[in-house]
Amino acid sequence: MSPARLSLVVVLMLAAAFRSAGQEKEQPKEFNNKLYPIGTGFRWHYRVTDMKAPKTTEPAAQQQVIVTAGAKQLFTVKKKKDDRDADEQIYGYELQVQGSGKPLLEQVLVSDDGVYRVSGAGKVISPPLCILKANAVKGTSWKCDSQSENAVIKGEFTVDQQDVQLPVGLVTGAIVVQSRDYYIGPQKMQVTTWYKENIGMVKQHVQVGNHDVILELEKFEPK
Repeated sequence: MSPARLSLVVVLMLAAAFRSAGQEKEQPKEFNNKLYPIGTGFRWHYRVTDMKAPKTTEPAAQQQVIVTAGAKQLFTVKKKKDDRDADEQIYGYELQVQGSGKPLLEQVLVSDDGVYRVSGAGKVISPPLCILKANAVKGTSWKCDSQSENAVIKGEFTVDQQDVQLPVGLVTGAIVVQSRDYYIGPQKMQVTTWYKENIGMVKQHVQVGNHDVILELEKFEPK
């Protein structure tokens, strides 16, 4: 083979190699967040108190809710890469929320920059809603602008740190995420969520319309 033909063959082989490398898909990624530990079989038991239940001589009406993480799922999300949008595959989980009625389903994923709700009550949220920033500390804040079916989800979240009293005892140094000017469609909501490392959500207070509900952790079962 002549030097010229040999050179051409080498060039073609190199070009093919580069095309093949460019077509290779990145492997799915899995991230961890100490404030939001999750894995198949993880289970959180909450006491739910309705602060606006009819007034009686008895304590405020209470019920139980159990949140269970199901099988690992693969989600495709858009990320900025080299100043352009690129698809990235990240593992997440489906959560089953079991109260007194029919179970509710939502999907969450832990990314390198935070924890995202991908769907809620079976409705896709686009883009996924950031509910907790990675490495959140007092003073951290972020805005949200998503949509679920015809409802626009907009607002801002701010982070604080405080101790919180629970049925299981005092939790010190919890990270508190509080909504500000938070709307789902025309409905304004006030949501405050407390997180603790290696446990996850230990308390949540939701105020919307005529509802004022508090969830408090009673038991956490990692697996």
